[in-house]
Amino acid sequence: MIDKVSRIDYKRLRREEQHSYNTDALHIIDKTCGPCGKLYNQFKDAADRLDFALTQKALQPSRSLADHDQAADSAWFGLQYRIKAGLYLPRTQAAAQKVDSVFSQTSNPTHLGYAQAYGALRTLLSQLYALGDPVLIEADVKEYVDYLQSCVDNFLTKRSEMMQAHASGRIGEITSIVKECARYWQKLAAFIEAMANAETLPNAEETVKQLNRMTALYKARIEARMAGDNEDEDENDNEITDAESDAPAEIDAPASDPADGSN
Repeated sequence: MIDKVSRIDYKRLRREEQHSYNTDALHIIDKTCGPCGKLYNQFKDAADRLDFALTQKALQPSRSLADHDQAADSAWFGLQYRIKAGLYLPRTQAAAQKVDSVFSQTSNPTHLGYAQAYGALRTLLSQLYALGDPVLIEADVKEYVDYLQSCVDNFLTKRSEMMQAHASGRIGEITSIVKECARYWQKLAAFIEAMANAETLPNAEETVKQLNRMTALYKARIEARMAGDNEDEDENDNEITDAESDAPAEIDAPASDPADGSN
């Protein structure tokens, strides 16, 4: 009786490691016992589809809202500073006071979650535009208000695109393929074990030995990361293995410390 093929916890592998593990496993099988039937083909097909999906994802623009949110935060702070500056300039002081009386009624939204923050920003912008362009121009803030409006519009458009992508199932595609890889690998590993024990598949025992050496290296990486920083590693695992299916959590994510100027 030979040792079993050592299993790997796919959830603990990063995306690039999942891809590499599949590639390495197929390479070992190909050079030892060779392609070995239906289960091999199912695993290879899933591995190929993961390779293609990751390539396509890399070619697409990021779905993250962070950059758009940061731009809106910066635009809000820019408008705030410009209004304050206008209060100290005789030419703009009177109009700046009118703008400030509206602006100051809304608390700093950059420390709020997305849903609250952008609700507040949309209300604020409506109130500012209600003052009329002549007042905004006289206060020398029209360009800043327009820029904040464009940043809010860009964020909301991106948020809508993400929600539509999630609803259509595109975001969860990679997660789904990874689960297939894990499932087919379990079946293929069990088949190779059985064939090696029965001595009915040439070089299957060598296949098991090499697969176990390879898996040990991946497990060592996982253990090293977990020992180094469990908290950070948990965050990395979640981001890499589940981010595609958890996009709505990002859509309404709470903001970070307002001191850094971003949500």
